[in-house]
Amino acid sequence: MKFTVRKLIQKDLPQLVELLNKTLDEAFIHYQKRTRQAYKRLSDIKYYTRVLKRKTSIALGAFAKGKILGFISLESKDGGVGLVEWFIVDKSYRGKGLGTALMARLEKEAISKYYHHIFLYTETKKNIEFYKRRGFEYVGLQKKSWFGEDEHMMQKILRDKPFHEMFERYLRE
Repeated sequence: MKFTVRKLIQKDLPQLVELLNKTLDEAFIHYQKRTRQAYKRLSDIKYYTRVLKRKTSIALGAFAKGKILGFISLESKDGGVGLVEWFIVDKSYRGKGLGTALMARLEKEAISKYYHHIFLYTETKKNIEFYKRRGFEYVGLQKKSWFGEDEHMMQKILRDKPFHEMFERYLRE
């Protein structure tokens, strides 16, 4: 399948939010209904507009013929550490390399923004195996996490030591 991975722009956001909401309804059925509703409210176009404006954020999409097939977003947690907030590939396009391509591009972008460590949370054992195959390590189960849902934490060290630029950013301000 032919697709491209690129940085998201404002005009992509309606498609992104539509895919996110669809995925919450289809793949997150183990969440309470009100948890899914809360995530839909929190991750709306206004939220992603702010994400696109932040210099430390990363938001990427996988596209084919102008349609978003998947996306990944990372937010700064300071000190060279980033949290992958959402990583979604449309159910119809899984297993075609989109997730691997999105993650690889995210890691390159993260390093270019001086991140040395990224982490994420996932809900299923199947996803844990996907991340392990891409170099992540399992940290543990965080019980009763956001909105009371159990989440498995994964992490990946992108670089053994923090970038000196990260210290400069904080120490000069």
